[in-house]
Amino acid sequence: MTEETPSSGPAHRVPRGPEPRRRKGRRAYINIPGLARRGRATLSQVIALLFGGYVSSVEVSRLRGGRGFLFRLRAMSSWFIRLFLNKDIVSQPFPVQLRMRLEILGPTYVKLGQILSLRQDILPEVVTSELRDLLSDLPPVAYEKIHAIVEAERFLQVIIPRYQPRRVIDEFCEYTLREVEMRLEAENAETFNDNFSDMPDVVFPRIYREFSANNVLCMEFLDGDRPDVEAVALMPLDERQRLIDLGAEAIIRMLYQDGFFHADLHPANLLVLPEVKVGFLDLGMVGHFDPELRHNLLELFYAMVMEDFEGAARHLAAVSQTDARSDVPGFRSAVKEVARRWRRQARFEDFSLALLI
Repeated sequence: MTEETPSSGPAHRVPRGPEPRRRKGRRAYINIPGLARRGRATLSQVIALLFGGYVSSVEVSRLRGGRGFLFRLRAMSSWFIRLFLNKDIVSQPFPVQLRMRLEILGPTYVKLGQILSLRQDILPEVVTSELRDLLSDLPPVAYEKIHAIVEAERFLQVIIPRYQPRRVIDEFCEYTLREVEMRLEAENAETFNDNFSDMPDVVFPRIYREFSANNVLCMEFLDGDRPDVEAVALMPLDERQRLIDLGAEAIIRMLYQDGFFHADLHPANLLVLPEVKVGFLDLGMVGHFDPELRHNLLELFYAMVMEDFEGAARHLAAVSQTDARSDVPGFRSAVKEVARRWRRQARFEDFSLALLI
């Protein structure tokens, strides 16, 4: 049997229990055949990736002059495995195989790849650099496939209720619908431009309303470089420091002064503009902090800076959502212990800031 890629077929909807659960005027279903098909497709791609990684490791050994009986045995098994895998994929290095298989699996896994591309603290640079292609260079995906995937994921609420997958997916759906609503993105861009009118070095694209409509958004073209390209490394040190200061000031201002912030920041949505300016793109996904939440978060970070770990734990608990099962004292105790460990071992090679967060 040769390797297969996920396919979409007719969905058979089975009600959840004797009465479909009504939610926001719509019925919720578990797409059992579709869920099984997607699970099979995911498992197929994971297995193919593992075998592809094995083939890639054998090829690396060959290029390094591999020899001997063990190498010949591995080379023979690698040749046999190739017969069952997609030749266009298995011939690529492992990081490329990973990126391609995430693309095959669809938008949920592409989003996973985008997140992993930013985690240089846990993955090798050769992997994260390849996954960064998922940030700005993606094949189009039909809406029907996205709808089917999201619909089937409600099922996760039964398996892992602790992580509130239904709430996460509802929020994902809401933000995704907002992101493709052109009028909302236009309003977001105009709000950002108003908020930063006194900071000309922080740039958001202007909207041309006369050329825009419900399904068409015409905006200013910003011509610059992504912040993760080599061109930034070649900039003078003072200009690089200026960019860092601008970016930090802009984000802090969004979060703590305006309470209106860009909710999808990654390297593909940022630009380094001429004359040492920073540009923000893709403004369809935004977030809001009410005054009380902004106050608590500001107090939280102030407490961390001042090494007031008791206060940090208190403010973090204040912005958390709890229920009858929540162990708030235990949570605060754990926060204090992690913060103290970070303070004692604040060398990034021993205890990273990512781990603290």
